[in-house]
Amino acid sequence: MASKTTPTPYTVVRDTREKEGWTFPAGGLCQGTVVGTLRTGDYSLKGYEKLFVIERKGSIGEFARNIVQSRFDRELVRLESFAHPFMVLEFTMEDIVLFPQNANLPDYVIKRLRISPQFIMKRLNDFQVKYRTHIILAGKYGRHVSSSLFKRITEQCPI
Repeated sequence: MASKTTPTPYTVVRDTREKEGWTFPAGGLCQGTVVGTLRTGDYSLKGYEKLFVIERKGSIGEFARNIVQSRFDRELVRLESFAHPFMVLEFTMEDIVLFPQNANLPDYVIKRLRISPQFIMKRLNDFQVKYRTHIILAGKYGRHVSSSLFKRITEQCPI
């Protein structure tokens, strides 16, 4: 990693497939958000698309659905190609422990679920051991955590 420098202005790139995600308005160092195609992940910075990526999971329900799909493991493998891969989870450890009561799922779905809090925890820990991707349980502060990551990336890895 390059030595620390002053953060530079940046533009957030939000993937076209990220429909209900974050928008970062222009202000301070952020020059706003543009929508573009990212090969992997949901967010990056203009000029950093091959170096830095954030994969966002907006809820425990979304994460629980994803972790049983082989496509999710392939996504984690693709994240390995980045020097700085992150997964920002917009739920907390408490949400995992209380799953599925807090997942905003209809009763008929909950009755058919075969996913337990223990299984979610196992998969989360499997990912952290097997892959380099930094996984952050950010809760309702996912957007703020990501904004801070943008500043740190431009500061630590000037292009």
